[in-house]
Amino acid sequence: MSMSDKVIANVANPTPILQQDRSSKLTTNPFIPNEQRERELVTIQQEANYIIEEAYQTNKTSSIRNMTLNQINGNISSSVTGIIDDLFAKPNDAPWRNYLPTIIQKEQRFAYLGILLIFVAVYMLLARG
Repeated sequence: MSMSDKVIANVANPTPILQQDRSSKLTTNPFIPNEQRERELVTIQQEANYIIEEAYQTNKTSSIRNMTLNQINGNISSSVTGIIDDLFAKPNDAPWRNYLPTIIQKEQRFAYLGILLIFVAVYMLLARG
């Protein structure tokens, strides 16, 4: 066997570029046929719908309605400590009027703050009477 008869690491003759299958990703080539463009857009739309549906399902299952009282109490305490932590970690370039709503809206803290205020109001009603 001579040196030219040896096979070198599974190297095969490459297919010419114009005879290869088209990419499955959307490209910016203006010469893409309409049917392939439509297929790619349908694929992208399906992926986007799946991402939206998945985000909706996670948000739906993290609803307060589906939580136990123990989970709600844990989230109330983490929300209060998160707000206090964010108050002390305020960036210098952010004004308070923009920063306060941002930290209250983060991780649904406003809902847990409302529940905490309801608990305090009920406690005050019970303690007074």
